[in-house]
Amino acid sequence: MALATVVRTWGSSPRPIGSMLAVDENFDMLGSVSGGCVEGVTAAAAVEIIRTGGSRVLTFDVSREQGLDVGLSCAGRIEVCIERFDELDDPLSCDVVDSVLGHHDADRGAVLACRLADRKRTTVTEDDCSALGDAARVAMTADRSETVAVEGEPWLLQVFMPPRRLVVIGASDIAQALSVMASSIGYAVIVLDPRSAFASEKRFPGMEILPVWPDKGLDALGLGSRTAVITLSHDPKLDDPALARALASEVFYVGALGSRRTHANRMERLRQSGLAQEALSRIRAPIGLNIGAREPAEIALAILAEIVQTARQPGTHS
Repeated sequence: MALATVVRTWGSSPRPIGSMLAVDENFDMLGSVSGGCVEGVTAAAAVEIIRTGGSRVLTFDVSREQGLDVGLSCAGRIEVCIERFDELDDPLSCDVVDSVLGHHDADRGAVLACRLADRKRTTVTEDDCSALGDAARVAMTADRSETVAVEGEPWLLQVFMPPRRLVVIGASDIAQALSVMASSIGYAVIVLDPRSAFASEKRFPGMEILPVWPDKGLDALGLGSRTAVITLSHDPKLDDPALARALASEVFYVGALGSRRTHANRMERLRQSGLAQEALSRIRAPIGLNIGAREPAEIALAILAEIVQTARQPGTHS
């Protein structure tokens, strides 16, 4: 097979640095380097490299005739490196891959660092104290792959973070739609509801379900900066303890379903329980982006859109 990787971008690019496209000799493809603009040319070059060996760097620029021919119309420029991988000459060794996957499965982030001069690869974790480790930590914090200069040499840093989690309190019809949508974009979804009639495998096929009270469930799960918590039950006995736990943690998003009047009553209860206004201001309510949603699936879409906005644009509060 051959692997094409976006190593540099200029201006507007359809896919970010670190995006990959794998191609085999039969033109079967997995992944993307441009969202469709230059996949055909890239795949053809990849198949040729499978046959001949070596590597090749392709540059696609909208200002050039070639860029227009392949449909790169976003007014940007991308540089794609294509390499052949096989059992005899594999620049992406199994040890490196296993190291990245091991950190990913252990719920820790890792960076696959590639020195562009010779394509040498190594795994870098947040514990690395070298200059390369410093650059990797910056990339992991931003959750963004990038090409940087480290001690005068260009390195491609591909960030592999564990999936973000979405913890849903209340196994409602909105939760049913939301769990499917969130899973489809890579979120690990956990549904918490002690009511077994609601939190059932039949209603949430394939989802992780915790049929326990939310405060106990959240304590067991642990809440970190890659977790979002939302309450959908309309029951203060479920929602309030969950919100209190979430606000005491570093979760990146806290949302609560309900009207403005319902939320005002909720805020008063939480104040009476001792929560400070600074913490309470973190709650997104009414939950979700204002898109005029009415049906359960539309409300789920609005909620997920706001979660993604918050994850990708920290500090945004619509």
